[in-house]
Amino acid sequence: MLVFPDRFELHVLDYTDTITYLQHAFELLAGNKRPDSRVILTVSPVALNSSYRAGIDVITANACSKSVLRAAAEEIVAKFDFVEYFPSYESVTLSRRDLA
Repeated sequence: MLVFPDRFELHVLDYTDTITYLQHAFELLAGNKRPDSRVILTVSPVALNSSYRAGIDVITANACSKSVLRAAAEEIVAKFDFVEYFPSYESVTLSRRDLA
């Protein structure tokens, strides 16, 4: 049971929201970073064990979230030359299960 049930809210960001927030953050960073700075962007390979999204299976919720984040990461890397993508998500999900 939650002690303060009204203290937190769940906001599931869609692709448009995600790319808007990331782009704003990287624009701020671009204007305030050292010229030689580099950023590594990645998507966590850790799967959700449960979801607060009512009526949506955790596997579906996880796949949707990871897909949105991966697509947004690709766009950010294409727009900002100081950002590189590290494929941690792909390394785990595309590896043999007993090794990942």
